[in-house]
Order: sequence, then structure tokens, then C-alpha cells
Amino acid sequence: MQGITVTLSIPQVGHVLREATGTGGLRNMLMGQVDDLRVAIAAVMEDPQLKSHQISYSTLKAMDVWCAFAPPGTIRGIHEIARELGLSASTTHRYAQTLLAIGLLERDPQTKKYRIPPDQPTRAPEFDAAG
Repeated sequence: MQGITVTLSIPQVGHVLREATGTGGLRNMLMGQVDDLRVAIAAVMEDPQLKSHQISYSTLKAMDVWCAFAPPGTIRGIHEIARELGLSASTTHRYAQTLLAIGLLERDPQTKKYRIPPDQPTRAPEFDAAG
């Protein structure tokens, strides 16, 4: 029996993930916890006892970047977020591109700034997930 292979672009993967979780499913679940997430992230990153190979600091930083865009609809630029979090612009950009690819952020094609998609069943026409 032969298998079937399907190749998807990054925007298509983001679309599939958004559809699989329902309208904003993962985003909405996390949004209710932004303040708690930021406190937990800071605590873990500053705790010397947790400095181990079992913790993914890049995952924590990516989550912190995402939290910096709260509440949904707040439009922010990469340099602004980078300064706020003490990260380089290139690192912040990589995290934002990853979050964009999975549908947790969207990007204004004209201003090149990002936001957490607002709660609505369809995407606003002036924003796209393709980057």
C-alpha cells in the first residue's frame, strides 16, 4: 500500500492549524491567561534552580513575545517589542514569523506591523497571514 504525501506552504499550515482549533481556539485559551503567563515566564527565566537543559528558554521567549501583543488587535512593531523585552530585533522577528505561521499573529502588509487577530470568525481584509 502506498502512502499519500501532501506538501503545504507555511500559510497553508497556519490555516490548517487555525481551522483545527476552531476560530481562535488556542489563541482564546491563551488570551485568558496572558497576565499569568507573563508572570510565570519571568519567574522561570529568573530562577537559578531552573537553569537546566529540561527548560526551553526559546519557547518561553516566544511566548513572551506573543504576550507582548496583548490584547488582541493591538498593533505593534518588531523594534518596539524587542526593546520592551530586551531582545534583538532579529530574534524578535524570528519569533513573530513563527507565531505568524501558526496563526497566533497576523501582519499588516502595508505597515509591516503585527497583532494578535481580533475575535471574529473571519480575518480582517487588510491583514494577511502570509507575511
